[in-house]
Formats: sequence, structure tokens, C-alpha cells
Amino acid sequence: MMKKLLFLLSIFTFISSCAMFRASGRSSEELKEEIQGLLKEHPELVLDILRQNKIETYKIVQQGAQADFENQQQKRWEAELKTPFTPVIDPDRPALGYSKAPIVIVAYSDFLCGYCKNGAQTVEGLLKKYPKKLRLVFKHFSYNDFSKRISLYFEAIGRQSAVQAWKFHDMVFESQELVDQKKEEALKDIVKSLNIKQSKLAEDLKNPKLAKYIDDDMKEANTFGFSVTPVFLVNGVAIHGAMSAEDFEKVIEMVEQKKP
Repeated sequence: MMKKLLFLLSIFTFISSCAMFRASGRSSEELKEEIQGLLKEHPELVLDILRQNKIETYKIVQQGAQADFENQQQKRWEAELKTPFTPVIDPDRPALGYSKAPIVIVAYSDFLCGYCKNGAQTVEGLLKKYPKKLRLVFKHFSYNDFSKRISLYFEAIGRQSAVQAWKFHDMVFESQELVDQKKEEALKDIVKSLNIKQSKLAEDLKNPKLAKYIDDDMKEANTFGFSVTPVFLVNGVAIHGAMSAEDFEKVIEMVEQKKP
């Protein structure tokens, strides 16, 4: 008990002001060495304190991990700002937003991914907030055959109307669980509500060019080293996962401030 008390008193002294250091007659380095000596001789003192303050310790660890994540993320963004990813943008495919927007967001997404649904909502909110600044291109990173089937519907509908394709996009995400349960039946119900020609849709669903779009999107994502969904490229700078609008705005600001 006495050793633990000495340890705590030493810690308190060490974090005190410089004036108190001088008053004690010991330098900060001497106190530091004293504390280090106690720790080496009695490491169980620290463990005891940590066990008695589990919640506080856990919070500190979480804060440290979050700070490290944000630091590494910032470094990655800065590196990608210098050498951004360069996705292929096909003007014949559906895009959302101002056609001459200076910032293009490319989404690599899966219609059956819950995080993709959240990410889509965040990005669409940003498009409404910055209507002349942002444009969205949707690419497919589908994990199973039915996800690819949904992607094929999106591309086929886009052959008739980009507006209707994005309406389909929103409706699938909004009823994601139902679509996953009822599969093709759910897709047909959604399609019935769209202002498109069903015969043309049936024809386009068989178009090998559209299936190749999906395969090429997935190959591109794999080439870039992406392994999870969603990923959003903001003028080539990658945001992994369903990050907050604030995170997107950080990257948007970095892109805007980039020197030519």
C-alpha cells in the first residue's frame, strides 16, 4: 500500500507545474527517473490502477485509436491528392448532378450493402447542398450474383433515362431488405412504377455491353486495391466506408484548395 501511495504521489508531482518542481528541490528529469524506477520495479502498480479504472482506461484507448486513425487517414488523403486515382468516366452512363461540376464523386457500391445505403444518403445530401459543385457517378462493386442483377437493371434503365435510373437507385436502397428477400419480384415491382418502356428494358437487360460495364467497374475497384464497400473517390481521393458528411467536406475542401 505504501509503495502504491509513493507511486501516485510521484505521478502527481511529475505533472505539477514548473514552480512546484523548483520548490521540491528536484528537477523534472529526476522525478521522471524516479517514476520510471518505480514502474520497472513494481509494474503491478500500473495494472492495479488500470483495473480499478476500466471505463476510463477504455475511453483513453478508444481516443488514442481514433486519433491514430484520423492521422493516418489525413496522411493518405494528402498523398492521394498528389497522385489521385483516375477512374474511367463514361459519359453514356447515368450520372447525377450538374454536368459541369468541378468535383466528381465516383461511388463504388453494392445495392445490398447497408453501409452503401448510408453512404448514398450522405452523398445525395451533399449534392443538394452543393448543386453546382458536385456530380455523382455510380459504379458497381457487387458481391454476389443478385447484386449484379440489380446493377444490370440500373444500367439498363439508364439507357432510357438517367432520371429514372437514379429513381430506381433510390427505391432499391430505401427497400433494401425487401429487395433482398423477394429478389426479382421486388425489382419488377419497382420497375413498374418507373416511366420507362418495359419492352426496351427487357431488351437492354440482355445487352452484353451493360454486363461488361459491371465487370469493368469491379476490375477497376480491385485494381485500385479496394476491398470493401462503399468507396467514394472525390476527384480521385478515396473515402472508405460510410463516412460522415463532415469527412466528405474535409476532402472537398482539400480538393478545392489544391494548387494546379
